[in-house]
Amino acid sequence: TDGLSGLIGLERSLTPAVTVDARIGYAWWESAPGQLLVRGGVEASLSTGTSLALGVEHGGFLDWSDAFEAVYAGIDATSLRGTVWQGITEAWGAFGYAEGTFVSDGNRRIALGASTDYRPLRDFELLLGLGVDYVTYTARSPLYYDPDTDVSAAALIRFDQPLAEWLVLFGEGNCGVGFAEQAGLEGFGINYGVSGGLRITRGGLKLSVQGGRSQSQRAIVYTSYTFGGALEVAF
Repeated sequence: TDGLSGLIGLERSLTPAVTVDARIGYAWWESAPGQLLVRGGVEASLSTGTSLALGVEHGGFLDWSDAFEAVYAGIDATSLRGTVWQGITEAWGAFGYAEGTFVSDGNRRIALGASTDYRPLRDFELLLGLGVDYVTYTARSPLYYDPDTDVSAAALIRFDQPLAEWLVLFGEGNCGVGFAEQAGLEGFGINYGVSGGLRITRGGLKLSVQGGRSQSQRAIVYTSYTFGGALEVAF
């Protein structure tokens, strides 16, 4: 099906350490119900080298499920997400998150994750990381993937390479393994993902375009492609 979505919002620094943002929009689908989109959050940086964030997001369930059956059924969801990042040394840090998603069909999605990242080069934006993620659903649905348990671990590489004063090439790749159990069936396989794009910055304008492919294998293989762009204006 064809669709179109858009968001408009504002971001404001309340203090040098606290930033809030709020966005509202709409997702339209050619052959499925449209959905209101709402996002908001607050982020705080502490003197201990800790960054804390709390966010809320409401919209169609596609972002969490990758299932168009959920789009056709008009399922939406509201998600609450908390994150923490702690700098350990100048080049080494640790990250963790917890997310609870309330699905309009009565299901609940719970996700937890932790990772560590290392920047080996002082003058180059290169990041190496290791992470583990856990997802579970509280109920079963015939419309989307809803595992009792899904655990994955992966290695990550991410970079930002300036090509000019106003142009940056960025990319990310990850590869790992995963295990899942759903309705008494178990699966184990390889996960990977690659993405990248270009970012143009001119004054207060920032334009980025990117695309990617990801694949996860449990009892069967799930593959998704993403393409998109963003325009940001600072004032």
